[in-house]
Amino acid sequence: MKVHPQAAVLLASLDLALLACGSQKSTTPGAMGSGGSEPSGGTGALVASGGNVSSMAGGQSSGGAAGEISAAGAPNGACFKPHVGGRQDVTLTVGQFQRNFLVYVPSSYQGSVRVPLVFNLHGTGGDPAGQEDDTQMEAAADQHGFVVVALAGYQSRWNVSLALTEPDDIALTEQAISWAKSNLCIDSQRLYATGFSGGARLSSRLACALPGTFAAIAPIAGVRNDPPCATVPTPLMTVHGTADMTNFYLGCPEADTGCSRNGEWVESVEAALGDWVTLNGCSATPVITPSGAADLLTYQNCTADAEVLMYRVPGGAHDWNMLPNTTDLVWKFFSRHSLPARP
Repeated sequence: MKVHPQAAVLLASLDLALLACGSQKSTTPGAMGSGGSEPSGGTGALVASGGNVSSMAGGQSSGGAAGEISAAGAPNGACFKPHVGGRQDVTLTVGQFQRNFLVYVPSSYQGSVRVPLVFNLHGTGGDPAGQEDDTQMEAAADQHGFVVVALAGYQSRWNVSLALTEPDDIALTEQAISWAKSNLCIDSQRLYATGFSGGARLSSRLACALPGTFAAIAPIAGVRNDPPCATVPTPLMTVHGTADMTNFYLGCPEADTGCSRNGEWVESVEAALGDWVTLNGCSATPVITPSGAADLLTYQNCTADAEVLMYRVPGGAHDWNMLPNTTDLVWKFFSRHSLPARP
């Protein structure tokens, strides 16, 4: 889907205008405290085994999503895969490890029209249920008609560095995509990844490690591109607070092992964003739209319309909900982008 640069700025500016006017979104408490640690989230028992799925009582809401699903459906082959709506647990074996994830199927899922898929990744120390509590992504899925996959990090952490001795989160993602495509009518041109903090770092890594898989990514409070990866241009949106005391906006000296967490967080947010700007072939200088809630930095003239946006929140802490409608902004950004059809 082509997005004219001026149209992208206008759309994002309209979102900022809604913020400035006090637009509200219902969220669940559980945001980050001032201590800078990541949320532990809900308990979210993961009970399925052997690759099977057991249904749970997922919160479903009504809404006119059926028309949106029809509009989103893409012609990647006929599909007939009925499936129960709501939240479900899945367990898969990835290498030598048992890995888990939650799947949420929207209440309007038809089983015959292909729908988008959004990966929603928790922060370090969190879990899929806690990420849902913070983001309310399942409510957005019911409203807009997309499937949510929330991976569980091994011992609540992600192997962003791709250490060979640790569980392979890239392989987990690939297997989760395969599971979703086998069991649901998924639009392969509309796969997306978002996440918070450690989950943001992993969503950044996924775009590098699986080029051409995701139509867009939205790492929140944790965008990375170090070392700079060689992948295809990928649209990217991020939100980051200037007072983030976990993933510092200005980065950390590598020698300061406490600040950088032994080299895990060195590059500044703007430097990491600059790597994506270069990769996506955008103009180096952003258009900045001030607002009371955030400053929108828009990088224009990108290759293949792979726009790069950042909502910079003055005084914003380490929190998904530093803006009142972060989840809405993420989905609006995703909905503008799809991969080109493959032969």
